[in-house]
Amino acid sequence: MGLLDHPGAALRLMVAHAIGGSGLWQVRREPQRACSEIVAASLAA
Repeated sequence: MGLLDHPGAALRLMVAHAIGGSGLWQVRREPQRACSEIVAASLAA
């Protein structure tokens, strides 16, 4: 339980893991869909 005693080290390890990449993390763009043309134009801008 070493990381539980050192939350700062746990945070640094998590950030390094996120920056370095992992097969367990996926970031994808969420497709946007608008109900009206006015909202669609705003999203496209």
